[in-house]
Amino acid sequence: KSDRENRPPPQDFSRIPVIDFEALLPQISRQRLTGDSGRLIGTVRSILVAPRAIFVADGSQGDVKVFDRATGRFLRAIGRVGDGPGEFRLPAGLEFVGGGRLAVLDLQRKVLSFRDVDGGRVREMPLLGLANALTSLRGGLLLVGRIHASVADSVPYDASVPILHEIDTSGVLGRSFLTVDWPKHPWTATFANHFATTVGDVAVVGSYHLSTVSFVDLASGRTWSAAIGAPWYHAPDWPQDSRALSGSSSSQEIMTWLDHQTLIHRVVGLADSTFLAMARLPSDSGGSGFGYVVAGIDGVTKASTTRTNVELMRAIGDTVWGVSVSDSGEVTLETRLLNRTLVRSDQ
Repeated sequence: KSDRENRPPPQDFSRIPVIDFEALLPQISRQRLTGDSGRLIGTVRSILVAPRAIFVADGSQGDVKVFDRATGRFLRAIGRVGDGPGEFRLPAGLEFVGGGRLAVLDLQRKVLSFRDVDGGRVREMPLLGLANALTSLRGGLLLVGRIHASVADSVPYDASVPILHEIDTSGVLGRSFLTVDWPKHPWTATFANHFATTVGDVAVVGSYHLSTVSFVDLASGRTWSAAIGAPWYHAPDWPQDSRALSGSSSSQEIMTWLDHQTLIHRVVGLADSTFLAMARLPSDSGGSGFGYVVAGIDGVTKASTTRTNVELMRAIGDTVWGVSVSDSGEVTLETRLLNRTLVRSDQ
């Protein structure tokens, strides 16, 4: 079937239930992540939760911080800021790859770094092209981005290329999926980075600039897509200006525009063929929060949440982990559980 034939019927998102975040995803536990002094964590880009440890990719301080799972006490840092082997510039993706190893995606150095969980560098895999995100896959990893295997395989930046790439536990590129067209307008191209999660054998792929989510059955290669939404979701109000965006003045212009938009930033796989999509919500006071959509891999939106300051990042089944950041910069790990009794199966 074509993608169009696989799409569910259009939904009226104004009728999607908006459920109190605390009711839909009640808190099970919280653990403040602490250090010896000062603000220990800069910017949380990704987390991993192990039985005895919590791993945090710190995008602004260029390392992976490890905390004790029971106490939240800082244990050690993996890597340091730099451009050399084993160093990080923008660690943004974290996944376990078996054998006591950790995979770290560095967006700025353009490498996939394999470490043991104690921090020792096993090897690094240089990435040709533009990587956006990393997620787990049965038996390996799924790299999201415009990646190619060699310089000879490189294509123009705006070409239509696959954006999902299997990587085995030794760092070897495998199959690629989901060819997309790169936006031509400079504003939409700026926000066209993709992110993904897996729900069983299905990859769920989103992008900042769209509310349409793509699905790929990694076993058969079949793809489909659907729009997701909520009563509070509004499509980005893209400027008509088509000039190229570069320089500090353009960066400020982009940030000012961004403060007034609703953009989907992350997808998190859950149990029973469902996932969460996280949107960054603007506010009249100039701050921002997050809203969540619960949807199925059939493309049907089931529920949404009220605004929260909790940024959910990781799940196993319906247990979800995320972080909240206080005004003073303290980071707290929160464990929550999806209340399925509030998610109607007929939505």
